[in-house]
Amino acid sequence: MSTAPFILVSPASRGVGLGLTRHYLRTTSLPVYATHRSSDPAFVKSHILDAQGMDDSSAERLKLLGPVEMTDEASIKNAADKLSAELKRQAGEAGKEGAAYIHRAWFCAGILHPEKRFEELDYDQILKTFKVNVISHLLAMKHFAPFLPPRSSSSEQGPAKWIHISARVGSISDNNSLGGWPSYRCSKAALNQAIRTFDLNLNMKKIPALCAGIHPGTVHTDLVDGGAFWHGPDPAHGKFELPDAVERITSVVERLQENQRGRVWDWKGQEVQP
Repeated sequence: MSTAPFILVSPASRGVGLGLTRHYLRTTSLPVYATHRSSDPAFVKSHILDAQGMDDSSAERLKLLGPVEMTDEASIKNAADKLSAELKRQAGEAGKEGAAYIHRAWFCAGILHPEKRFEELDYDQILKTFKVNVISHLLAMKHFAPFLPPRSSSSEQGPAKWIHISARVGSISDNNSLGGWPSYRCSKAALNQAIRTFDLNLNMKKIPALCAGIHPGTVHTDLVDGGAFWHGPDPAHGKFELPDAVERITSVVERLQENQRGRVWDWKGQEVQP
């Protein structure tokens, strides 16, 4: 069965998701579907395309899905429904025999409340952290998994790759001395378990896809407060400007093999231990 591959990035209007969307528009000829929160999709599209290496093809291949609120299941489902309708429309117009399926999917939703002490924990912030860092990723698995290749499909490019942005601080074995950020750490540990469980599900169903997590290091984005966490790039210690981080993590993902599935890897291609 022939297939038409595409890229999915969610969300894509800022941070690592924005960098990934631009990367795939620059380096591939594939359609890129991107979710966003804004009520002004024209502004989002202009913002994404306002970068070096973009051309008319980039604008044509970029397809926006939104607005999406990552803490609202109905909103996530609506984006999936829009994607389904768009793929059916395009297949009908092109008269294609093969259906379109995910080639690479990236799920980047994340929020950080940097508590230094347990006395600083706040119920509402903890709840929001888990909604964004864990539950939104689980719901993405629920609603976007149907766009992965079916069991009967095959590709010369290997399995589809379904990737979640995680963090080294989700590692329990690595948490030996620093502590801190309890709600963020716990949410990332839960996300890593979700990644493992979803990958086992894909393997059991014999879907030609693998799921993994990626720790991109400390990346200069809105998530990282300039005064507290960012003092300039330092690649030797895992601190990167956005384009550099994206180049590194996409390279790691392209090299992932079947025996590396279901685990979390860092920007160097080294495993983040559970």
